[in-house]
Order: sequence, then C-alpha cells, then structure tokens
Amino acid sequence: MECNLNGWHLPSYGEVEKLIETVGGADIAGKRLKATSSWVNDYNGKDTYGFSALAGGFKYFMEESMRDVGGSAAFWTSDRLTGDTKYAFRLFIQASDDDAGLTLLTVTSQLSVRCLKD
Repeated sequence: MECNLNGWHLPSYGEVEKLIETVGGADIAGKRLKATSSWVNDYNGKDTYGFSALAGGFKYFMEESMRDVGGSAAFWTSDRLTGDTKYAFRLFIQASDDDAGLTLLTVTSQLSVRCLKD
C-alpha cells in the first residue's frame, strides 16, 4: 500500500481524519465526498469538494472478484494498527449512508488508493 510516484504519498490516518472534519464531520462526509454517479439505488453523493469517490468496492484476499461495486468505496491510508502488521486503516463510505469513517481491514485486501501530493 503505497503511491509509487515521486512526490506523492498515501494519506495518513490523521490526514484522512482532517479531511472528514473539513467536509463537515463523519455524519455527513460520505454524502459530500461521493461522486454524483456510480452509486447503486440512486445513493449518489453531492461531490461538494471534488473528491468524487466512486463506488469501486473492494476485494478480500483469495477472492476472484470485487465485492460491493456500486455499494461502497474504500481507500487505504498509510497507517497500520499499532503493533500489528496485518491490519491497516481505510476510509470507508457506503452507498446507503451519508457518513464516512476510518475502519480497520486486513492488508491483504484490495482497495482503491487516493494519493496526495507532497
């Protein structure tokens, strides 16, 4: 989980936390960060800040296909659970909710990334 581009990095837990706070807090961040299309059942967002989170879903280790495409967006952060190399934090947004949050997931899962310019 890294950005292999010179001058770019994966956001840290703190940087994603600041993003959530800046767009109005966890209760409404999902709605404001979601793209205006790609979400199932007309759960599209407002894309208030140009983040345009697409509902790309995710993939668990050893599965053959993506899960929840159209229903969720998940983006890695650079931070792992303290003292544990198996879990890392992700920004998670679900279609049916307006919120967004930081949750843990095994690092063998496949998620989207959003790199930040240094």
